Amino acid sequence: MKQIAIIGGGPGGLFTALLLQQKSSENLDITIFESMNRVGGKIMTKQFAAAPILYEAGVAELYQYGKDPLRMLVTQLLGLPVVRMASKTVIFENQILQTMKDIERCFGKPTARALKKFNKRGRSLRSFPQFYNSGWPDDNHHPWANRTFEALLDTISDSTARRYIETLVHSDLATEPAFTNGLYGLENYLNNYNHYCKLYSIEGGIERLTDAIKAQISAHIRLNTPVERVKKTSGNTYQVTYRQEEQVEVADFDAVIVALPVYWMSAIQWDGELLKIAMAKHHAHYHKPAHYLRITALFQKPFWREVFQESYFLHDAFGGCCVYDEGSRHDAGEYGVLSWLLSGSNALAMNNYSDEFLIHKVIDALPRQMGSGQDFFIEGHVHRWLGAVNALPGGRPVKGGRKRHLPEPKEHSGLMVVGDYLFDSTVNGAFDSADIATDMLIEHLKVERKSLTSEYFDYYGDSPSAEKSKYEKSFAEAFDVKYVVDMIAAAWGVSPPYRLLDAGSASGLTLTAFEKMGIDAMGIENSWYIHARTPRKLRDKNILGDVCEMPFADNQFDFVYETCLAYVPEEHLDKALKELYRVAKRGVYFGSVVKDFKSKVVKKYDLFYGCQSLFTLTQWHERFRRHGFQVAEIPPAALAAIWKIEKKANSGERWYPSPESMRYCFYTKVAEPALLGKGASMTQHNAQGRPLVNRYPKSSVDSRP
Repeated sequence: MKQIAIIGGGPGGLFTALLLQQKSSENLDITIFESMNRVGGKIMTKQFAAAPILYEAGVAELYQYGKDPLRMLVTQLLGLPVVRMASKTVIFENQILQTMKDIERCFGKPTARALKKFNKRGRSLRSFPQFYNSGWPDDNHHPWANRTFEALLDTISDSTARRYIETLVHSDLATEPAFTNGLYGLENYLNNYNHYCKLYSIEGGIERLTDAIKAQISAHIRLNTPVERVKKTSGNTYQVTYRQEEQVEVADFDAVIVALPVYWMSAIQWDGELLKIAMAKHHAHYHKPAHYLRITALFQKPFWREVFQESYFLHDAFGGCCVYDEGSRHDAGEYGVLSWLLSGSNALAMNNYSDEFLIHKVIDALPRQMGSGQDFFIEGHVHRWLGAVNALPGGRPVKGGRKRHLPEPKEHSGLMVVGDYLFDSTVNGAFDSADIATDMLIEHLKVERKSLTSEYFDYYGDSPSAEKSKYEKSFAEAFDVKYVVDMIAAAWGVSPPYRLLDAGSASGLTLTAFEKMGIDAMGIENSWYIHARTPRKLRDKNILGDVCEMPFADNQFDFVYETCLAYVPEEHLDKALKELYRVAKRGVYFGSVVKDFKSKVVKKYDLFYGCQSLFTLTQWHERFRRHGFQVAEIPPAALAAIWKIEKKANSGERWYPSPESMRYCFYTKVAEPALLGKGASMTQHNAQGRPLVNRYPKSSVDSRP
């Protein structure tokens, strides 16, 4: 059994443990080393002493960029209920502003025109698709990447408009415009628009996320155990020296993932000249500290609600801060709770003051329209997060995914880093980082995967010219929707319209093709990597999920178009077939890779790559039969038509051994299943009437989230 060390029990470390457990078919012995007395890092939900009311002491919110992977983890895989957070309010120069008309009324038309001009310019330089796919080497060529955000703000002729924009972004930046670049400033400006980004929290506190992950993983968690030294051994393992209960101990691991804030890197001794230099360079490239103070106060009542009823407002006090109504996400009963997020240089300077001074200072700074908060104050707390986020996440220049996560590839390919600072200083970024690093680690360990690698879908390089996706091109060449429709028509005598599930739908591109044929299609896909590339308009139809446990109603689909079963571990097949039986009303078109395929095409297209359940058609027939399916009744003329469709699709190249063998591609639902299997977790891929061919070499270059 492979021994894995994860240094750091924050969100990145927990995500890493969860994804390793999810992705690997082999059991991994994972140990998480955490120097504090709790896991979760910057995710921290607390409770007041005077009343049992929750508040967020750390991470303020989670981000939803379209239907992103973290949101799916939270809601679909962990089943946590979420709370939408929204606001249009900015309190600026003692004016409560919600619309451009408010700005024009209070500050005049020149200010409004300047803001509209900046907004138009910014959106033209960062469309939503570019925003969604940001954080990669292409960003190095953006016209705002090599200018400070301050220099860009200086181009705004109206001083009031400039100060308004600074107020809008300061809380997200956690630094000053001079210390970050224009592109990062622009993206944080665009965060304020629903078209680009939505905010949400978790009912019962964001810390429920880390609690839920902790409950799911089987890793050994060692609290109060700081790591002091990491050394590569002559046996090609990694020796980790750590301190526990004042005792120094040593353990060897096959691989190490360092999931620490970047400022912790220098606190560990990295043995060996190559590793020491590499980690020092990594630290220097990404160490751009930014700062927060989180100040929270409990009041006898929510006295501000007569003026303000949203989740939060942006305020020009303290250089620009965000003030949250915690009662909008946590039930506060008759009480009221406000939480201030102070950032950047103001947070750094005010960190010198006592908790009591800070609490009363922020209450006194509330807008006069809200009245006196001091009259209702009960209890307050300050949580200090200095240097906890990054002023220029991803570093500059932005590196490719592999270079980012593997500081020293020559002799230390089993030591990787994970962190939100490698992406966008959010919990979302920590998840993206863990997803890439765990793919790389499984490749390094050469352990069996539960799902196909990201390289199955496409090939990335570090140079901008090599960052172009191959999957979409391969899909366009390989998938033929008419082939699938004609096959179903020949086998069952049914033409569109009907409802169809594509089981193994990748990024959902098949769904658009099916829709054009009059088919109401949905997809299910379990690869985080390829599902993240689902076009925005298809995200409600292409579900990230498990074919062994599908979120669909009984008999929801007339047909299931299946291309994923060959990638499901054998011990989970019974559960997958049970689910196919449950959701299919009429039948299943079995399109998976099978042993019977002609050896010539198997070799040519590497068809067996990634397969975990490789059987002959008759062996598959036996499995389907045990679960209430029978081979569809296909007359000879219809079978001849199927063979003709097959040969035409392949330009004469034979995949199946004979026309008769193709009977075993079509199964009709006829009886209750006889066998209920155990297991979980699907792996998948899409097809062309068969699986989409992997025409690209397995490589060691970057993979994107």
